[in-house]
Amino acid sequence: MLSLQPRLVKGTQQDPLLPKLLEAIRKANHIEIAVSFVQPSGINLLFDDLLEALERGATLRFLTSDYLSITHPQALQRLILLGQRGA
Repeated sequence: MLSLQPRLVKGTQQDPLLPKLLEAIRKANHIEIAVSFVQPSGINLLFDDLLEALERGATLRFLTSDYLSITHPQALQRLILLGQRGA
């Protein structure tokens, strides 16, 4: 039976998070990401895999903030582009 319980996945110096995150995105049919802020360097690491997920029919919910203006406008533009391409 498939568990619907969220899992905490974290990275270490010897076992970084990014490969685990990309693997999870590649397998997921529903993706929810909540982060304090978004930068172009971070969204660029995920963009292609998120786009492929959307193209295969996965859903994506992305929650971030503009607190202290740390979120970069270019990163938000990339997220909007994901929404347009995945629609």
